Amino acid sequence: MQFGIEYVALIYNKDLVKPADIPKSYKDLADPKWRDKIVMPDPSSHATTISWLVGLKEAKIFATDEVWMNFLKGLAANKPMFVNSFSPTPAPVESGQKLLAISMPKYIITHAPAPLDWARVGILLGSPRGMAIVAKAPHPNAARMFLDYWLSKDAMRLLADKVGEYVLAPGVFPPIEGISGTKVIPIRELSDEEIGSWGEKFKAIFFAK
Repeated sequence: MQFGIEYVALIYNKDLVKPADIPKSYKDLADPKWRDKIVMPDPSSHATTISWLVGLKEAKIFATDEVWMNFLKGLAANKPMFVNSFSPTPAPVESGQKLLAISMPKYIITHAPAPLDWARVGILLGSPRGMAIVAKAPHPNAARMFLDYWLSKDAMRLLADKVGEYVLAPGVFPPIEGISGTKVIPIRELSDEEIGSWGEKFKAIFFAK
């Protein structure tokens, strides 16, 4: 059962990025002013980032596939710093080593009082998060009780308030300014074959010599 969306956003250092320079759309990541100032998970190997980049295309965030591809090439030309996952993305932004990250809004909560904010670029995308009871569970009644609690509004409120998660309980939002009024949609789960194929394509774009 789906209970949340592992949402992705553009996180920036609000002490160092001037208000006029805050990205207003995803395509702003391709602006040359961000050269050597972006950190993101490796788009050739990090499955969620691969799915997110493909999700931008499939959700029609860009007018055409050609515009989307030009965005990718522009982002690659800005020479982002690549890390293994989303977890390391906030630190370089907090320190000022980088100014902008393709990251997750929840770090605004978990890294507080770091000077982090998120760019209001419109729709946010993310991977669906779900939970299920496996067949032949050794303690099915206990599993059902835990699942009932996990899906309760009280548990969802804890996830939102303390961890910054985007949950699907009605009226429950993380305490991040602007999130409650933002549309967050799940992206399609790619197959292993698709992840591998797109990873190779992104490798050719982002690691071209």
